Amino acid sequence: MKNLMIFGLIFINSALPHSAQAGEAEACIKRTIKNYRPVVDRPQRSDKFKHCALSCVLSLECGPTQAWAVGVFKEIVDVFGPGEADLKDLKADRMGIQQVKRGYAHNRHDCESACIRIYPDPPAGI
Repeated sequence: MKNLMIFGLIFINSALPHSAQAGEAEACIKRTIKNYRPVVDRPQRSDKFKHCALSCVLSLECGPTQAWAVGVFKEIVDVFGPGEADLKDLKADRMGIQQVKRGYAHNRHDCESACIRIYPDPPAGI
């Protein structure tokens, strides 16, 4: 898994201009994921909501290119790791990014509100 994380950082950095901005983007991604983890880890939220909301917040904080790179990398990890790759996850990532690009989301609360409308919580007990 550690090798996949190293590959991921290389992948993300390859999507960015080679400069000090690449290091700043990497730091932004790490910081945002760490700060937003409590929301993403809520068990009652659907997987697609989590993809949408995290991509939305990453797009706000770090930029849409970085948010997309993280989403694609996550699916690559799922292909080679213990997860289950799903193209619908990438669609949910794109929906989150679009909330920012279209001007619907200006903060984390907007991201969560938009994504819960798109991907409502599953019924209790499922």
